[in-house]
Amino acid sequence: MLYSNSAILIAIALNLLALIYKFYPPKKINRYYGYHMKSSMRNQDTWTEANTYVGRLLLLLSIFFLIAALVSSTLAHFGLQELGLFALVLILSCAGLYCLTEMHMKNVFDENGKRK
Repeated sequence: MLYSNSAILIAIALNLLALIYKFYPPKKINRYYGYHMKSSMRNQDTWTEANTYVGRLLLLLSIFFLIAALVSSTLAHFGLQELGLFALVLILSCAGLYCLTEMHMKNVFDENGKRK
């Protein structure tokens, strides 16, 4: 029970982060808050596009993880190994966010940050 509750708390925290990111997106390029990659920091247009895109993906991912955590909490055998697997999938999913966002940026902008 302890481990399944931990998974639910992690998923809720991710959902809160996604909602904060959606309703309070980073407006200007800064050092502290936002999607900080070379592709996003070329100019204000790339910054806005990257942060909007990754915000939508993060919200979808957080909803998926909340549903997965709630479903897994009903399993009687959810233990430390399952929580570790849950965390690993979460980390790999965040890496996927990076890959998808970078592909999106390459499709929308050229190497100088101008829209195609």
